[in-house]
Amino acid sequence: MKNIKELRKASGYSQTELAELLGVGQSTVGMWEIDANSPRIEMIPKLAAVLNCDISDLFSETQEQD
Repeated sequence: MKNIKELRKASGYSQTELAELLGVGQSTVGMWEIDANSPRIEMIPKLAAVLNCDISDLFSETQEQD
């Protein structure tokens, strides 16, 4: 789930804002972004909804920018 950071930035949220929307700590979001931890299974649909993406987008490979 290394692309959470890209999806978060594309949605215009800071780590703190995303954390508040999801009811988790900012450090939790940070750990997801560096792939040191993964969201709990029940958090995944909420994360996708907040980031306005499909659940599959959370699991797809990050896309390199030109």
